[in-house]
Amino acid sequence: LVDLKHRFPDRVYLIVGNRDLNKLRFSAELSSADLERPLTDIPPPHWDPKAPSLLEYLEDKQSKSLGIAFLSSLDTRVNRLHYMMKHTRGCPKTFEYRRQELAILRGIPESQIDDNAVVESFLFEIGSPDGSLNQYLECANVAVVIGNTLF
Repeated sequence: LVDLKHRFPDRVYLIVGNRDLNKLRFSAELSSADLERPLTDIPPPHWDPKAPSLLEYLEDKQSKSLGIAFLSSLDTRVNRLHYMMKHTRGCPKTFEYRRQELAILRGIPESQIDDNAVVESFLFEIGSPDGSLNQYLECANVAVVIGNTLF
């Protein structure tokens, strides 16, 4: 799509959607600075009253795991991305789908794609000039008027 936009800039219009724009959250919520925020300062998603806060999610994860003594050891980018996908983006299987995609693209077994590689791939897509989502967003519009029609 980006290639088409570059080749035919006056004939191709890319429009961003809610799910595209929501991915911008990854760069903020998975940043080192955000990982330093106290878990008690991070509210649950306001649009889903049944969803847990990140703190509640990690406490539940802690109660189900053996041998992890400190909740802070669970507050990682990997667990935050799992939380975001499941409870704030409504796509609980996307993390594993991305792992499968990376394995196919790299021509290696899924077992060789660790969780951190999956997180890094999401951050690359949004944060790097070479990331496909970054390139798409650079070329896209929130709305486009063509003639007398608003898209």
